[in-house]
Amino acid sequence: MKKSRIKNMLFPKFAAVVLLGLSVMQLTACLPGRLFFALPQEVPETASADGKTYRKGFYSDELHPVNLEHTGKEYSVNNDTLYQVYLSGFECLHAPSTGGSTNGTLYCLDSQWEEAQAYYADPANFTYYCEVTPDGIAGTERAEVYPIDDMNPEMFRALMSQIDGTRNDPFNALERMAGEKRESEAIDVSNRKIYNIFFYKQSNDSYFVTFRGDHFCLVDEKLYFVRYKDGKDDTLHVIEMTGDAADYFIDLLNGLESPYLAQQNAGQ
Repeated sequence: MKKSRIKNMLFPKFAAVVLLGLSVMQLTACLPGRLFFALPQEVPETASADGKTYRKGFYSDELHPVNLEHTGKEYSVNNDTLYQVYLSGFECLHAPSTGGSTNGTLYCLDSQWEEAQAYYADPANFTYYCEVTPDGIAGTERAEVYPIDDMNPEMFRALMSQIDGTRNDPFNALERMAGEKRESEAIDVSNRKIYNIFFYKQSNDSYFVTFRGDHFCLVDEKLYFVRYKDGKDDTLHVIEMTGDAADYFIDLLNGLESPYLAQQNAGQ
């Protein structure tokens, strides 16, 4: 009897909390200036337009579409507007608002899909880059940009695989926790200048690029992935890269003859 009374007492309170939570969610979603995160949108595998079928998935998930030039033709498909584009001769449709990723999703004409997939899977159709910069982002005017013509694609993939799931993502608590567990000793930068290093690849037709937000640093002949800088303590929270991939990129950086890295080594 006592247990039944406890259950009866708890249920209204629990229901009230749930209803209050739902009300707050509905209210805050409508308020100006409040952040509202929608559920990921499911992206159809195919799209049909002008009597033709197009398929997504002809490029890997690591690649993001950039520098797209629409031809002027557009189609209404599944309540979305798709734009015709040509990439290295491949007829495609661009869905800018689908996929939840930067610059949306691309669909390739079904009859050209296999050829396009093989083209964008071929390392020979990409150029790898290294940037050394005093700035916290890639692509600034002060960056030293080095094309790496003889990059080993396997080493590039191996390096990037070491940092997967360890970023300081404000929207992913599990990834933050995993990164914290792997952190090396923080690097004190209060009395020294450490330059940022970015590695990425871009297709030779300029339409695809990998993520350019991950930055590294080379300190005392060790390569680190920089999770974030703590401005209060003036330290870098880092993860040391290891194995053959780390050795490969350390040798690569030492061979660049970068003025920035030379200044860093000289304590300037």
